[in-house]
Amino acid sequence: ALDRFGALYVTGTYRASPQSPVVFGPSKLSGSGDTFVAKLDGGGTFLGAETAGGPALTGSSGIVPHGDGFVAVGSFGLFPGMPAQFGKTKLVSTGMYNVFVWRQGWR
Repeated sequence: ALDRFGALYVTGTYRASPQSPVVFGPSKLSGSGDTFVAKLDGGGTFLGAETAGGPALTGSSGIVPHGDGFVAVGSFGLFPGMPAQFGKTKLVSTGMYNVFVWRQGWR
């Protein structure tokens, strides 16, 4: 999704280890089935990425720029009680495929 300044936001799911991270410009991400939001400038250069998730699969299925950041939506948790961390906010699943709305400003 493009913001009003021409920056591109992309989202998805990744699997990576600390020894072999996924790299988005200055951001190096590791996790097992976590979600990410990456931002690119108008020239296609990665400006960085944010990540969220926990021990169960966390996946984003949509994103829209919002103010100085983004809003992403998706699902997490395959079993009741599975946590997912979104910045300082921790969500706990109540069953299979819990929905999240993740709003965050860009650093």
